[in-house]
Amino acid sequence: QVSLLRYTNYLVPDKAFFEAGIACRAIGWNNMAFVFLNRFLDICDAIEDGSTDMLDHSDFSDTDIPYDIVLPEDYSITEEDREEAKEWVLAVSMDQRVQQVLNTDERGCYEASLLNVHNNVTSPQCILTGYPVLRGEVVFKN
Repeated sequence: QVSLLRYTNYLVPDKAFFEAGIACRAIGWNNMAFVFLNRFLDICDAIEDGSTDMLDHSDFSDTDIPYDIVLPEDYSITEEDREEAKEWVLAVSMDQRVQQVLNTDERGCYEASLLNVHNNVTSPQCILTGYPVLRGEVVFKN
């Protein structure tokens, strides 16, 4: 779900960020879960307002996650799940062990970004994870 966020200009954005946040939380990647669920809540606010003008893109400035998203007319996630996400984000925001940062890789870039923002090189995409293939690329031939 994490690598799918680069397609949120084509996918339903609140659902994509919610699912990525929940997946990260399930495996203990609390920093990324916090960022994604916080973004999910911001998108929910934008759906309510009917505008993306107030979305803060700073957490995604050095990623290939698009800023231009199309808001759905209504929420894609139930009110119960939205409330659970909100409670978790509020609780975790008080935890000084959790930071509002995305995991980075050996390039010093967001780990799921195909684009290296430091040298503008785009890595090939793993067909299983969607993460960049940084070394040891395997090419399948017909």
